[in-house]
Amino acid sequence: MQVNQPPELTVNLGDDIVSTENVTLDAGEGFAFYLWSTDEITQTIEVTTSGLYSVTVTDANGCTASDEINVEINTGINDIHNENLVKIIPNPNDGNFKLFIDYNVDCTIELYNSTGQLIFSDKYYNNKNGKSNLITCPDCKKGVYYLKLSGKNINTIKKIIVE
Repeated sequence: MQVNQPPELTVNLGDDIVSTENVTLDAGEGFAFYLWSTDEITQTIEVTTSGLYSVTVTDANGCTASDEINVEINTGINDIHNENLVKIIPNPNDGNFKLFIDYNVDCTIELYNSTGQLIFSDKYYNNKNGKSNLITCPDCKKGVYYLKLSGKNINTIKKIIVE
């Protein structure tokens, strides 16, 4: 007698997402049951607020698999706080610009294109002495980008235009 094991069940929601619009999450087809962290029981859900989302899927044999994804919805380009303390010079630019932060802060800087794809990520260390960091993005084509600064004392998004 031969016993066949079913293949291992997996679900993959993909990489974390940063977007300026609502996002549809899709757990994939072919499962018997879906249960999202939002209590929805459909294959897809529409995400309108930032947060960590998870799904558990169940197949016809009763086997389960889970995955989670962090979604960040940026509904505007204005700074969340400290609006005048972060400067991008020049803006518009050619993909090369200086980042000035006019207070003492260490943070992560992330550059996203208009579809929410991460283009660049680095750490920024500042001691409020007028120091600037040169940001170079040779792969940036003409368009709109968003520079996200996040850390203990900062959570800001700046709009950048590459011409």
